[in-house]
Amino acid sequence: MDADSSPAQIVLTGNMTRADVGTVVAPISERVARCRPRVVAIDAGALRANVAALDALARVALAARRAGADVALGSASPGLLWLVRLAGLHQVLRDDSSGTSGSPMRGKIRSVARKNVNCATRPPANSST
Repeated sequence: MDADSSPAQIVLTGNMTRADVGTVVAPISERVARCRPRVVAIDAGALRANVAALDALARVALAARRAGADVALGSASPGLLWLVRLAGLHQVLRDDSSGTSGSPMRGKIRSVARKNVNCATRPPANSST
């Protein structure tokens, strides 16, 4: 399957626990592998900075890299960015929230829940997001 030129947009929220990681990451990884986007944009603005969140981000980044995609981390808290840097993942999970282009989520599609990745470039008309 050819790479999709539109970014896969992922929103991770809340207080991630170790038990959540597999449940959250598995469907995301499957969709990224199937959609093969060029960029996976992760909005982590509402994700609490902890080791489980870092684990989830690393696993999503691994799935994205295996699919040949770059990863852009947007809206991450300073604490989460510190954890990413501490773990040495700052080159894989690049911070796009403070660059000149702004958040990777700005002006594009939404409709990706905590456990979903949409391949489509537009949300459905009946979407509540």
